[in-house]
Amino acid sequence: MKIQRMLSNGKWTDEDRIDMFIERVLAIEPRMAAFEKREVLTTKQAVLAAMATGKVFTHDTDWYSKVRDLDGFVASKPAPVEMVRCDCGHSIPRNQRMSSSSGTSCPNCYDRMSN
Repeated sequence: MKIQRMLSNGKWTDEDRIDMFIERVLAIEPRMAAFEKREVLTTKQAVLAAMATGKVFTHDTDWYSKVRDLDGFVASKPAPVEMVRCDCGHSIPRNQRMSSSSGTSCPNCYDRMSN
């Protein structure tokens, strides 16, 4: 099991002080469970089992005071990029398509059309 904690800049870092952070989670757990409307976890084993399923726990009152199990965490996959064909004939991601008086075009062709 590899535990990570969130830093104040929003990035996650590996943590060796597992017992200390689990104790902090258990200290704040009754308040957080009531806030999230779920059952209170009262043992270290229960917290570790929940973390293994991907649950992220708060260990203090700051917005970034979170710990997680890296093995249980599954990174979200980026959404697939939708490709479209412009009137200029190129295939580009939908968010890059530009409109001009002569139809749609990719950014390169748009610059060429404006000259």
